[in-house]
Amino acid sequence: MSSELRLRDGSFVRNVPGTGDQRPPGRYVSWKQHYLRSGERQWPRHCSISNCKERADGGGHVQIKGHRNGVYIVPMCDKKHNTAQNMEWLRVKQGTAALRVDNVDENGWCVIV
Repeated sequence: MSSELRLRDGSFVRNVPGTGDQRPPGRYVSWKQHYLRSGERQWPRHCSISNCKERADGGGHVQIKGHRNGVYIVPMCDKKHNTAQNMEWLRVKQGTAALRVDNVDENGWCVIV
């Protein structure tokens, strides 16, 4: 079973290096599709990073500041925030839903926690 966190305004996330080639589990073709699988979660129109009005293009693999373990998927724009070069701590918008995923299995698929 996966775990979801609703982040408060003022929470910070940071991209996880080396996750760009990871594929979502099962038959999902995108992290967005995986994120929406429960039907209870909605994909935001805009990036989850505070003050960003860019379209949320993809699911960024992030760490959450203050959470020791775990990688989470957060909707982000590919233009500025969901990039391997951006390793800054980024403040998220109130109520951002972060879906936890774990490491990659032997086939290169991310494993849901």
